[in-house]
Amino acid sequence: MKITVTSRKWFEWFKGTPEEKNMLDSYKIISIQSSCGQDTEPPFSEALINHPHLLRLTFDNVSGEHEAFCASTNAVLFDEAMAGQILRFVDDDSMPVLIHCDDTLMRSGAVGQVLDWYFNCWLRRNREDHRFFLRSHHVIPNPLVLSKMMDELGFGEDSRRKYA
Repeated sequence: MKITVTSRKWFEWFKGTPEEKNMLDSYKIISIQSSCGQDTEPPFSEALINHPHLLRLTFDNVSGEHEAFCASTNAVLFDEAMAGQILRFVDDDSMPVLIHCDDTLMRSGAVGQVLDWYFNCWLRRNREDHRFFLRSHHVIPNPLVLSKMMDELGFGEDSRRKYA
């Protein structure tokens, strides 16, 4: 499965153009927004916001050790339900996947890293797509997102240390 992690700005560039619809018709897109700040709205045209190939999620770039911060700021933590939504959304492996968050790529990078490992290494040996992901993405993944995604896949702490 071809998986690409990119910034929000890349999608904003296509907003309102014919390429925007072509992209949504050709890829499954996971759009990650923050609960507050500048990236609370998805970077897609209103007419395409409910496209079947678009999964919109809202959670903040914090991890479990920041619970006090989350409580004081109403930040939204990534959870198992969101991990399940992502896995069900891409489960049929029928289309390439584009994932974005803000410019740090920590949340989208974690999602992309787990999807790449699961689909291109664990389920099948798709070396070409795995090499594409490794060559194309230099991210520092959010540890909470990594952990919850691996938990949702049924892999415990030992698997995370070995493969993440």
